Amino acid sequence: MATDFATLGGDIAALTGRGATPAVPAPATQPPPPAEEVVAPAAETPPPPPAVAELPRPTPLTLGEIGPLAELGPEALVGLEPNQVAALLGTPTMVAERPPATVWEYAASTCSLSVLFYRDLNNDRSRALGYDFSPSLIASEARARCIAALRAARK
Repeated sequence: MATDFATLGGDIAALTGRGATPAVPAPATQPPPPAEEVVAPAAETPPPPPAVAELPRPTPLTLGEIGPLAELGPEALVGLEPNQVAALLGTPTMVAERPPATVWEYAASTCSLSVLFYRDLNNDRSRALGYDFSPSLIASEARARCIAALRAARK
């Protein structure tokens, strides 16, 4: 049995003593408008990045090629492996781990030299990539004297 809302409204009005409320027709449902087809512009695929040429890695000098370190200066240490530095300067007086570096300290009576080794992730080998004098020695003659004192102390 279907309910007639207009009649029901009149019955409620008679029971409550109020005037009948007019029936509100249900809104007509209209189908939604057809969706517009949105076409995104064709995305251009970016070109691949240019190939990066790997730079040639310099081969470390052998101990024979280095010669006396005091004559060449501390720059000759850069690129050497720990065993090569030990062959030139001897056993360090102190070794400290200061991640990511391993620091070898060499001490003489007038100065000290720190050699900083870093691990090369490409071949899992350590190489000296830096050095520091204490006190800070700027003049090459002072550095040469310090290295000569360090080499003399190892003997």
